[in-house]
Amino acid sequence: SWRGRGELKTLTSIEPLNSCRLLGHRLFCGLYINELILRAVIPGQPIEGLTELYHVILQQLSTHSLIEPVLRYFELQLLLLTGYLPSFDYDILTGERLKADRFYCYQPGSGFTLAKERTDSYDRRYLYHVRILQSLAIRDFHNCSHYFDFKRFTRQALATVLGDRPLKSRELFIHTHKIKPSI
Repeated sequence: SWRGRGELKTLTSIEPLNSCRLLGHRLFCGLYINELILRAVIPGQPIEGLTELYHVILQQLSTHSLIEPVLRYFELQLLLLTGYLPSFDYDILTGERLKADRFYCYQPGSGFTLAKERTDSYDRRYLYHVRILQSLAIRDFHNCSHYFDFKRFTRQALATVLGDRPLKSRELFIHTHKIKPSI
């Protein structure tokens, strides 16, 4: 429970759950997850399943050897719980199921449309092969050669929710480590 006015509250009591310890890179990932929740959820908005998702993700961050799949899973689930995850099954213009071996253009905030040809008329940053979309749909992150496209999509989809303001956790990670972040 907590008390206070405005955004900053004082925690008055807490029931401990199984704790997990995040160190180094994983700690920055935990900060990133917290920031996503704070920015994606309206204060006081009840979102069923968010607490459980948060608990599972923290446990996975502390135990899984690969961080990328954990982060991408969380981002997709957060988009789903907040109602911003597009369908990975249907073309938003035609209503038809996505076709094998085709490229689709992501329309932020809406969904995917068939790219007739891979030409300069499409912004290539928003083009995805159906294999990527199928993997995202079933949360299959085993193919590490797709990590770049998974992250590219979740960043684009989250931008609809988060807006243009940069994430402080990402800036902190870059400043501290002087390397490209996985968050």
